[in-house]
Formats: sequence, structure tokens, C-alpha cells
Amino acid sequence: MELLEDIRLAAGDRNFLRLMGLSQSYALCFVIDTTGSMGDDIDAFNIIDSNAGTLQEPSQYILVPFNDPEFGPVIKTTDKNYFKEEINKLTAFGGGDEPELSMSGLQLALTSAPPSSKIYVFTDASAKDSHLKSTNIALIERTKTEVSFLLTNIFFSRRRRSIDGQDFSSRAVRLSDVQLYRDLAQASGGQAIEVRKSDLSMATTVIKDSSAGAVVTVFQVVMDPGRPDNFNFTVDSSVSNVIIYITGVSSLTFTLTSSAGVSQESSQTSGPLASLTTVGNLRRISLNAGNQTGVWQIHISSNSPYSIKVTGQSSVNFIYNLVELQQEGGIRPKEGRPATGGNVTLLVTVTGSDTVKVTEVTLFDSSVPKELTGSIQSLESSNFLVTFSEVPAGDYVVRLQGEDTSTTSRSTSDTFQRQASTRITTASLSVAAQADSINIEPGTSITIPFTVSSDVTGTFRVQVSNDRSFDFTSPGNVSIGPSDGGKANGTITLTVPASTGSGTDVTLTIQAQNA
Repeated sequence: MELLEDIRLAAGDRNFLRLMGLSQSYALCFVIDTTGSMGDDIDAFNIIDSNAGTLQEPSQYILVPFNDPEFGPVIKTTDKNYFKEEINKLTAFGGGDEPELSMSGLQLALTSAPPSSKIYVFTDASAKDSHLKSTNIALIERTKTEVSFLLTNIFFSRRRRSIDGQDFSSRAVRLSDVQLYRDLAQASGGQAIEVRKSDLSMATTVIKDSSAGAVVTVFQVVMDPGRPDNFNFTVDSSVSNVIIYITGVSSLTFTLTSSAGVSQESSQTSGPLASLTTVGNLRRISLNAGNQTGVWQIHISSNSPYSIKVTGQSSVNFIYNLVELQQEGGIRPKEGRPATGGNVTLLVTVTGSDTVKVTEVTLFDSSVPKELTGSIQSLESSNFLVTFSEVPAGDYVVRLQGEDTSTTSRSTSDTFQRQASTRITTASLSVAAQADSINIEPGTSITIPFTVSSDVTGTFRVQVSNDRSFDFTSPGNVSIGPSDGGKANGTITLTVPASTGSGTDVTLTIQAQNA
């Protein structure tokens, strides 16, 4: 531990995190619907030049096209100009009525991008492969990747003509798929932005915002169902360029109140506190420059679902990992989701400052709502072990509050708050798998044994998928009887086509749920 601390002090947080595989740099990934009805939207990507040549430039650019019946291939590059060229080279494919393989494209992006990346999905169609929703949520949780959707065919249906002059049927995103996209955005801390095609370039401002340097999430909540409510968030002295994003129906109104008691209504596009722009279902509120520190409040008036996200730029942030306590006293990473009703232990690392004190870490579930407070144990440097006891079923985000012990002036706030983007979901089932080998020759097969564990007996449905669409065989379900010790075993056989190129990787996802 002392050696690692010496390396961290010598190299700095940024380089140390890269060395440990926890880099705060990220990959910028676009997942783009290339159907004919989306082709005229694809040239709206003049958004990746703002951080060129700076420390905030993405470490990698990734492009994943999709349509029906194809998705991919993945294009990876560190050259922003090449990335833009590849986007511009996308050829419109089809343009008919059928839903597209948006979930397969997202799955491929999630398994191709490094952890903590930012993925933006552009589509004007429903998902043909919505059965991959739970797979993608599991991948989001594992990779801590933020996914946002830019949907350009929600408010209206349009008709297109074929070459012979015949009308295609209307094409639009079904309401059930709008909810699918919203659910995935919520699971990752992203946003589902619904706009007209003509407004897409305005909506992509969100991508520019998130690509700025050292962007942190101060506060985020999703209210579904919606209700009028007040929400408080704290802006500390290290935070600048605060932006509030609100998504919701057009009738939604809000009142923003500063720490000094000054208020601004949603009807004011430019006021004493902020400037407001609205595009589609998104309101973007940029706080005016000046003293922004202290506790702010935003009152939302709406009975329809809505979301709030508050971001800023700050060197102070945190990362967390699920861990397990070992009998000999150490800790190890925990695979999979924590058990419902069991203890949850987090290893929390505060980055960007050696003078902060963590005062509270909570798990918050907005659907109930409920908030659980953890027991904090300070470790060396800026590491903390946080334990939550008997965590009930739920989808939780991690919230952290602390104080900067170097702040002596009471004219500025010394209290800070941050929130993780992705969720921690508890589960009554667990799945463990271990491949006999991680290397496989093209044209051959590999077997992957797996074990489903549960505190209750019964039959459990097994769902298997992989991001390369390789053929596989798998049991459709497994059963745990009274004498099975709470476990059931199964085997998956994955076959790699002979045409597969050397160095190709494949991610296999196994899920179990009550039959």
C-alpha cells in the first residue's frame, strides 16, 4: 500500500489511475442507426473538436453502426479526424418500417469500449431486439458506462417514398421502446433526449458538455411516476460551469433558487441565476458565472415522469468498487450483483484532493424512495471502506458527501457532494462462470460451466447472449431442489466460426431469473 501511495504522489491522480486501469479519461462512442430514415441525421456530428489536443480529449473514439439485419463492425481510433470521416462515410441502408437492432449495437459498444466510457445512441426507430435490455443493463453495471439516447422520431411519423413512388408505412419509435431507452439511460446515469430531426444539432450540446474536462455529477434523480417536489444540491468552491439538465413533458415548470435566496422561473430564458435553452424534452440550464457555492434548490411542478441531472467541472470526484471482506482480513473485488437482504461493501476512493474528509456515503433508490447510510472506515490516503447492512431489494445509486479540511474561510462552502452515474442492483440470484480457457481457435468450440445460486428452490430461466452473434448451445432453464445446496450447474458451448479473425474477442453474458 505504501508503494502504491508513493507512485500516486509521484505520478499524480490522473496518471496513477491510468496505471491502475482506472483512468478518468474516457472513450467517446457513437452507436448510429444507418437506416435510410436516419441517414439524413448523421451529418450533425460537428461536436468532437472542442477538446482536441487537450488533456480532456477522449482517449479513444468508437463507432458502431446498426440497422436490420446487421450491426457493427466496431471502428476504433485515437484520431478524431478519422473518426469524423468514418461517420461521414456511413451509407444509408434501407429506410423501411421495421425496428432496428439498436440493442445489439449497444451491446457491441458496451463490450468494445473501456470502462467508464460515454456512449451516445442515435436512432429514430424502435428496438427489434428489446430482449437484450437486461443484458445491456448488466454490462452497464459492470463497466460503469454512461449511455444516452438521442431519439429523433418521437413526436411525429413521417412517410417516405420508394423508388417506384409507393409509400412506405409510417416509421416512429413506439412508446414502449421510448420507455426502454429511458430505462437504459436511467440505469447508466445518462439521458434519453427526444427531439425533432431539425433540432438534433442543438441536442448534441449535451455531448460537448460531457466532453469538457473533469465533469462530475453533483446530483441526479429520476421521478417515475412524477410528482411536484423540491430537490436540494450543494455546489462547493471547487465546482465551476454548473449545468442542470431537466427532461420531461412540455408542461413541466420549475423554480430555481440559489444559496442566496434569489429565484428564477422556468419561463425566464435569461435571468439572474442562469440561461435556459429548451430542445425537445430537454431543458438545459447553465448557471451564470460568479459565486455559485452553497445549497441550491429546484422545485419541479409535474405529475409526469421527469429527470434532473446537475453537473459541473471539478478536480474532486470519487470512484467506487464492490468488494468482499475476506476471512484473513483483506478485501477482494466482488463479481456480480450483491445479494438482496445481505451486506454491501464498497471501496471508495476520492480523487483530486488529499484534504477531503468523507462524512457520508448513501445508497439512494428514487423509485421508493429510500436512502441507506453506510458505515465508513477510513483507510490509507483517500480510500474508504463503506459497509451497508441488510440492503433490501432495489436499484441504488451511490451518493457521497464530504468536507474539504483545507478550507478555512467561511465565506465559501467547504461541503461537497457527488453522485455516481451507474446503479447498484441487488439480486436474489447469482451466476458464476469460468471458462476452461480464454483462448480459442477459429472453427472450434469452447465449453463454459456455470453455476446458479439461490436461497430458495425452484426453476430458473437462463438467458445467454454474446456480442459477436456466435452460435452457442445452452440450457433454457435450471432447477434447484431441496437437496441441491442452493446451487444448480449448467454448461454453455460456444462455437467460433472458422472465418473469425485472429485477435477477435467475444463477451458472453449469462443471466438467470425466476421462470
